[in-house]
Amino acid sequence: MSKLTFLQEETLRIVKGIKKRNPITAGRLAFSIRLKENPTKEGANIRSIIHALRVKGYPICANGRGYYYAENSLELSEYIAALIGKIVKMQEACDGLGRSYDMVKEVFDEKTTSLF
Repeated sequence: MSKLTFLQEETLRIVKGIKKRNPITAGRLAFSIRLKENPTKEGANIRSIIHALRVKGYPICANGRGYYYAENSLELSEYIAALIGKIVKMQEACDGLGRSYDMVKEVFDEKTTSLF
């Protein structure tokens, strides 16, 4: 796996000890790694740090209560399935917005044409 930033290392150190039954909230995690006290890391937030760690292959999962480190393949598989479900829902939203874009464009074209 590729080299980790300081904030990624700190996040991983904490999350590795967190189980699904007692996840850590984003706020508590940010406090634990002193994210707000580190002004040199502007733009960093817990979601982006977690995302980078997942991209690097660390099995960090989440539920409605916070983040946790997958203890086994079942926990990881369940989380991957949940992510895929979110992707499907997001694609449906994008498709719907794409159709509405066509409707908005038609209305815009009609209004623009009537101005001339």
